[in-house]
Parts: sequence; structure tokens; C-alpha cells
Amino acid sequence: MLFSAILLACTKNFAQVNQILNQEVSPKQEITDLALHFYTTDFSEDQRTLLEGIPLELIFKIEKDGKPVLQKINGINDFEIIDILGTRANELAYFNPKIVNGNPESSIYFLNIVFPQKELTHANYLIESVRYQKLKMTDFSSITYDNTGSDLAIGFVANQFMGKSSRFNGIGPGIKLDYSINDKKGFMYGINMSVYANKNKKDYNIQTNIPQQSTRSISMIGVSFGKWFNQFNIQADLNYAIQNITEKKEDKDPNWIQFKGFSPGLAANYPLLIGKEKPVLFYGSPAVIGHYINLHGALRYVNFGHKEANGLTFELGISYRLRLRNVENYSL
Repeated sequence: MLFSAILLACTKNFAQVNQILNQEVSPKQEITDLALHFYTTDFSEDQRTLLEGIPLELIFKIEKDGKPVLQKINGINDFEIIDILGTRANELAYFNPKIVNGNPESSIYFLNIVFPQKELTHANYLIESVRYQKLKMTDFSSITYDNTGSDLAIGFVANQFMGKSSRFNGIGPGIKLDYSINDKKGFMYGINMSVYANKNKKDYNIQTNIPQQSTRSISMIGVSFGKWFNQFNIQADLNYAIQNITEKKEDKDPNWIQFKGFSPGLAANYPLLIGKEKPVLFYGSPAVIGHYINLHGALRYVNFGHKEANGLTFELGISYRLRLRNVENYSL
């Protein structure tokens, strides 16, 4: 019996020695507790949102004495979050080091974690919506527009006929309105409307006994197509145009003369931002709205079906432009 007891004790001791001679690296705590050490980090609300659903890989070097040293974090590029996770890593308890033939060796340990994603409930959506609209542009660390949006411009213009028609029409001050929508590729589609009051420098050679007006009003309305090139756009307009020659006395005045025709043109716009853009929600999606001073110039051909009224016009204007641009992604 004594011999058996001694033999059993020796067997146990041999097993313990053999286990110590060869050992793989491992945390002394359970893997769940190791993950919780990082999950319970006090991130800000914005940082927590940025981490949602992103797989993180933490690469540790485990020293011979079991000390874990964080070497790299894959999956996130935010420097503040990386610093916070690095600080938490420094608070970890020592690991069981790797042992080969009884000698401890440095080794590498990988920890993969994913922060859970919030369920998007109606209440959460409303909270996020209100929160987004309270932000300022200085709160964003980065913001990317997807080019879609809409533009509304209204302001003052003046046109000048060129060639033969300039002998009959003087400078025409007026107002202009443009509205357009933009797609992801920067193309714009819209409508435009202009009204001018061109001075009568000389009467047209037309058969009428009615005095021609001292100021000829010209109206244009039509469609626009163009493209944005970073900070400016070029657009082509095709408009229906009219010019009032004599005064209309009544609704069905048989002697009233009005020229009707069409006007193709090419225009360029250059908006200058006033102040800073403001975050807004557009049909529930994040967007920004900006106020601009818009400078524009245009070259148009007007065809009224009368050789003295037909011709090129050059146009200059300044207007107020309201721009709404949708946001593709952002970080705070």
C-alpha cells in the first residue's frame, strides 16, 4: 500500500511537470471576461455609434513573464478610440505565457470583438433626427456629400442685345428664378424663368398705328440641363420667349402686338458660400443646407420671328442661391 501511494504521487508530480514544460499562451481570466473588459469602456455616444457593428482585431505581444502589450488595432482608424482601447489594454492582468520545454517564450495573442449595433426603433430614429439637426458643421470630423440635392436661385439680371437688334433694344434689367435637382454624377435638371425690361431705343419697322412701348418687356420660361464641376456649373437653357411691343388695352385687344419665339442659351453659375452650412434632415435623411451669393453669366440667342428683334444677348446677374446637398456619410 505504501508503494502504491508513492507511485501515485510520483505520477501526479510527473503530469504537473509535463504540463509546465509545454504551455500555450492564454488569459488567466475567462475569454468572456477579457472581452467585457473592452465592452465596458466608457466611450462617448458618438464613439459608440462609430464602433457599432465594426469587427475589431486587437493584436498583443505576450512577454515571457505574461505581460500583454498591445501592438496594433485593426478595424478602426479613429485615433481617440485607438488611444482609449490602448489605455484599457494597459490595465489587463498578466497572461499565462507560452512555455516550450520548460522555458517561457514571448508570443502573439489575437482578440477579435464586435461592438453590438443598436436596434433602430422609431423612438431611436426620432432621437437621432433631433440630435443631427442640433449639430454644427464644426462638430463633424469628416463629411462626404453624395452630390444629390436641389438648388433654388432668385435674383437680379441684366441683358444686352448684340448686333443689329442692339440698335432697337437697350439694356434690360430684370429678375431671374432657377430651380434644379442634382443626381449623384453631378448632372442637374431644372426649370428657369426670366423677365427683362429692355428700353426701346428705336421702333421696329412693323405696320401698326399704335405707339410702341418705351420699354419692351421680355419674358422667358423653359427647361435647363447642366453639370456641376466642383464649385461652379454650366447649364444649357431652352426657353419659350415673348416680347411685348405695344400696350394691351383690354383682354381681347385686336391691335395688341406681341412677338413670340424661342431662345436657346448657355449659362454658367458660380456660388459663393455665405457663413457656414447647416445640418438638416431632408425626408428623414441627413443633409446640409447653405446660403450663397450666386454670380452668373449667359449667352442667349433670341428668335422672335422678326429680323430686327432676333439676335444674341449677353446676360449678367447676381442672385441668392439656396443649396441643399444630401450627405452620404459623416463622423463626429
